[in-house]
Amino acid sequence: MCGGHRIDHVPRKARETGGNDERFAVRRYRWDLARGRPVLCRGVLRHRQERIRQLKGRWLMRLFPVPMDLTEEEKILGGVLSLRQVVFLLGGGVSAALSMAFLRLLHVPWALAFPASVLWFIAGVYLSFGWIAGISADQYLIRWFSWRNRCRRYDWGDEL
Repeated sequence: MCGGHRIDHVPRKARETGGNDERFAVRRYRWDLARGRPVLCRGVLRHRQERIRQLKGRWLMRLFPVPMDLTEEEKILGGVLSLRQVVFLLGGGVSAALSMAFLRLLHVPWALAFPASVLWFIAGVYLSFGWIAGISADQYLIRWFSWRNRCRRYDWGDEL
């Protein structure tokens, strides 16, 4: 599209007169006899370049998507659940199903297998929605494990 008109659609009269007839001045292109195709007029190109310079600041901002809220997780699934929560819920559900299947393969009665599998699902729900000491439960567990497994240096004083 070129100024609202298709560039390959040029009236027959414009082709015959070379496109310089005043009747065709409304068009934003002229028929170039040497090239055998329509070309944009210089004034139109200059106008478009100026318009691009004016809008360049607005266009650049569209290239950088900014999250809606930087303080919380982005809610992806239905505006309710974040990706972390979905992963923990699915992990808890899959763990519950696998534990139920494994315990049933070992011929454990339903009365024991079902509560054991429900515990896995409850763990997934707690890791998705639970909070401990002001931080999410999964972050708390990650920090606790890193604290338990870190290298420690003991200062025994003058005893050694």
